[in-house]
Amino acid sequence: MTHFVLPRIGPMALLADSQLLFGGDKGEQLSQWVGGQVAARQTANAIKKAVYIGASNGNAIEFYLMATDICRQWGIESVEHVKNINQLTALSVEDIAVVILAGGDVAVGWGFLSLPSVRRWLDNYTQSNGLIIGISAGAIHLASAFSKDYGRSECFLEYCSANIAAHEEQEGWPSVCLWQQCADDAQSLYIGLPFGGGMLVEQNATKLKESRPIGKGYRVFEKYTPII
Repeated sequence: MTHFVLPRIGPMALLADSQLLFGGDKGEQLSQWVGGQVAARQTANAIKKAVYIGASNGNAIEFYLMATDICRQWGIESVEHVKNINQLTALSVEDIAVVILAGGDVAVGWGFLSLPSVRRWLDNYTQSNGLIIGISAGAIHLASAFSKDYGRSECFLEYCSANIAAHEEQEGWPSVCLWQQCADDAQSLYIGLPFGGGMLVEQNATKLKESRPIGKGYRVFEKYTPII
């Protein structure tokens, strides 16, 4: 179990890929956890919606439709496919039960998520204890990652205070290897999410952010430790 000292930030699920979101035996734990988080944001007079941000995959309609199927199992029938700033800022954070950040190209997705109005909305949402699910590139966007081009960690939303690598286990975690060789990088923690794995992050009784594994879990790497 890993602990993070973070500002007031809502619960998060960081997933290497989408397979755990489709329920079944492997996804039952995640489904129950998400269902509980969604229920906690329900009010008597409002039907909660989901927000799906598909910038990383070019807003491909097939992945949005996949997201709507996933949300139905949590009792959410309305999923807003956010493609521009105006769509997002028109939504009240209190009306949203879950935000899904899609997988795809990290740089392309960050081009949208880094816009000041988008970041401000996401900050307000997570500070209202809203649930965010990041898939692959979306999980990386919730944290940071090591950039081989710049030779240092590249900060994204930083809701999780670590570098994240997704489904690199077959190649021996190359981004982690580069990071461990970089003495000048200040980031002290790297988390690897293997295919079928991920982690759930939420605040515990002592106000620390506490993570626990889901599916095939995750690996924690520190500086100068060998990769086995």
